[in-house]
Amino acid sequence: MAKLGNKIGSFISGSFAELILRQKSVREFEIGELIVAGNSMDEYSIFQIKDLFYGSQIPDSSL
Repeated sequence: MAKLGNKIGSFISGSFAELILRQKSVREFEIGELIVAGNSMDEYSIFQIKDLFYGSQIPDSSL
């Protein structure tokens, strides 16, 4: 069984129409990019990035 590629982030929330993905700091996403997510080559899903927004987990009071 082949393995999936490098981990680029983690799904942290979402629904059928919208998923929220936390990216790794060394990775950038682009509109139209395809992302493969799953446990193995036998069990995976393909997602396309259609919109991007950026946020921070650092509270404004800490800046």
